[in-house]
Amino acid sequence: MDETSLSTVDDQSRGLRTCNKSPYTNKARRQRDDIDRTNSKTSLLATVCDSHDLQPYLPQILLVRYTRNATPPARILNGFAATGEPLEYWHGTGGWASSHTIKMWATRMRSAIHSFNPEAWILLVWDCSQTHLNIDVTRHLRRLGILVIYIYTSEADIIVAGM
Repeated sequence: MDETSLSTVDDQSRGLRTCNKSPYTNKARRQRDDIDRTNSKTSLLATVCDSHDLQPYLPQILLVRYTRNATPPARILNGFAATGEPLEYWHGTGGWASSHTIKMWATRMRSAIHSFNPEAWILLVWDCSQTHLNIDVTRHLRRLGILVIYIYTSEADIIVAGM
């Protein structure tokens, strides 16, 4: 599992892709809401596994924060509902993967995996984000029986690897 920011997305004919805002143009790439959206943020908790049969059942969770934590308009909520599983949209998260959100994600993921295979071992591989290293998160994962491997890369390792 990893989190990635989707705060700026470009609508493509086959889906969405992340992109940077162009500083050289004032043209909107897509129709925008009339209200200010500068305070919005969305992150994706993307989950992958080594089982082709299980992958379609793993939740792919979008942490949606609409402008100033307001409730999105009905047309946007309907768009969320129309996408269906495995996409899930969690509101009220501030668009950020907090320790509380990570614990909810772990519980949801374990439920999906054990519905598919109750005997499955869950091995979670992720980076050393402060949220991942949080003691409450660690305890929660332990209670759920999820094994964790932390990938650590120091800045010196990155410099050497880039040479």
